[in-house]
Amino acid sequence: MSFSACLLIEVLRTPEICRKLSLPEWDLLIRQARIATMMGRLYVLFEQNQLLDAIPREPFRHLRWGKIMADRHKASVVRELVSLRDSLVDLDEPVIVLKGAAYSGSGLGAGAGRLFSDIDILVPKAVLDGAEELLQMDGWYTTHLDAYDQRYYRRWMHELPPMRHGKRGTELDVHHNILPETAVVTPDAGLLFGRKVPLPEVDGLWRLGDEDLVLHSASHLFFDGEFTSALRDLDDINSLLKELCLLADRWSGLLGRAGELGLQYPLYLALYYCREWFALPVPDSVMAEARSQLPFGNLRLQFGLWTMNRGLLPDHESCSLYGSGLARWMLYVRSHYLKMPLRLLVPHLLHKALAPRFEHLFKSDDSTPRTVDEFLNQLGREKRV
Repeated sequence: MSFSACLLIEVLRTPEICRKLSLPEWDLLIRQARIATMMGRLYVLFEQNQLLDAIPREPFRHLRWGKIMADRHKASVVRELVSLRDSLVDLDEPVIVLKGAAYSGSGLGAGAGRLFSDIDILVPKAVLDGAEELLQMDGWYTTHLDAYDQRYYRRWMHELPPMRHGKRGTELDVHHNILPETAVVTPDAGLLFGRKVPLPEVDGLWRLGDEDLVLHSASHLFFDGEFTSALRDLDDINSLLKELCLLADRWSGLLGRAGELGLQYPLYLALYYCREWFALPVPDSVMAEARSQLPFGNLRLQFGLWTMNRGLLPDHESCSLYGSGLARWMLYVRSHYLKMPLRLLVPHLLHKALAPRFEHLFKSDDSTPRTVDEFLNQLGREKRV
């Protein structure tokens, strides 16, 4: 595809072109980077390529503030990780830090200039209740208080309902796997714990192994329905691939690990887009092998690429392509389908669609939300009356 609709991708791919940008183009680049939550990341990219002197004064101010905010986020995240370690010390089980917090806590390039919306950790499922109790004792509370949401997370998802600290306001997701147990593919969490690596900046915490870092980031991006920061997440993967796989020529290990965890599809998409959009030098043989491992044919792959070509772009009017709105909606529906079978998905979507409009019908006298079936029966009775 052409990148003319997204100047930000052009700059991420070839940072040196910033020397030729006009002021209106700088303005467009800043707006695209801001909506993609990549202001600090863009500053780091220019700094690494010794291009800071090519940035005009006003764009420089915006990018510099983005970097300052990212540095503050990183410092606060490290403090939160220390607090979490102390809160869970009696768990007597490894606590693995995931995603952005893991990148920063490991000193990886993917964490440089990155903003955080929350902290994600992974604990063994057997101690999930114990972890929740320890966190509650330290001031964390559940944000999704609706009984339906509580049941949904605890029964079907791979994590507890999101938590927030009562004083600091930090948001936390506590996982027992990286994908739901109801998803089309669910990795064996035990394999993830088997390759854990100590987190350098916070003694007593862990991160995923090198290949698993890449695969988790890819599965999070390509199985998710929220694409607000999709380009930033793709840039994370690109940085991880360069640092952990390209330099050490560990492609075969990455492909083999994807097969063990059943994550061949998100890995292929990650390799494809990092090569096509960011010019990552993934060997043709690696791409061919990754393609051969896909469990479906070319038609489904082409459909996936059509939607991803649009969904991965920043959600800015300057990056809009024909069908972008439809593609984002289809990706949202697709993400739910990948996470839940239809027998669970249809009632869940019905509940989410109807509950806000008929909230009084979902609540009994004791304010306990009913199930969708109970709701539909009640709705039918009221109509007959």
